[in-house]
Amino acid sequence: MLASLVQALFWSRAKKATVTKEVEALVEEVKKLLCQQKEASRVNDKIPPYLPLVHVRDTLFFDNATRKKKFNAKERLAIWGRVVKMLGEDRRIKTVPHMVEGEQQATWEWVSKIMVNQ
Repeated sequence: MLASLVQALFWSRAKKATVTKEVEALVEEVKKLLCQQKEASRVNDKIPPYLPLVHVRDTLFFDNATRKKKFNAKERLAIWGRVVKMLGEDRRIKTVPHMVEGEQQATWEWVSKIMVNQ
């Protein structure tokens, strides 16, 4: 009984650490993606400097087979919620609604002059 309790506690801590690591990795990936988008928009004025949140989410997280295997749907939603919260608190990223393909969507835009290492 005690052994199973210790094992469950160990598993819970390991899972929490895995989730935290995943959130941090996704935040960094999003920052790099936003910096790349900003740079692309400087080079080509037909490319917008922002990206829709749903596009970023689907590209980096929900369409990623490795992450789909690693986390169930409920965990993915919780992880993505933490990513959105962390990026919403980052003053270098602006969240603004834009019309994207005829729909009003939340978008992220890198507004800092300092770029993340790409």
